[in-house]
Amino acid sequence: MGSGEQIHPLRDRILVTRLEGHGIETVSPGGIVIPATVERSVRTKPDYFRARVEALGPEAERAYAGDLKPGDEVLVYTYSGTADSVFTGSMLGEHRMVIGPDDILGAVVS
Repeated sequence: MGSGEQIHPLRDRILVTRLEGHGIETVSPGGIVIPATVERSVRTKPDYFRARVEALGPEAERAYAGDLKPGDEVLVYTYSGTADSVFTGSMLGEHRMVIGPDDILGAVVS
């Protein structure tokens, strides 16, 4: 994917970005990159991770009208990303994926 390209999910798909420290690399205060694989070996891997909704497909917009919108934080099932999910890019701190509605466990309310 080029740096200027955008992704618009189709049908009921949802584009999310994993939040740092939730299943992706983290950076220590000293600037050391800690891969997610190391962090998983240190602690038990949870069944979900936090993500920010970037975009909703047209069917997802209708289904979640008023409940979910771009910018909201959600909990996503950890084992999402099988046959019907697509990883769209990974730079440190930005891992985006297109998921189905069944992969969202709930919205994070502050």
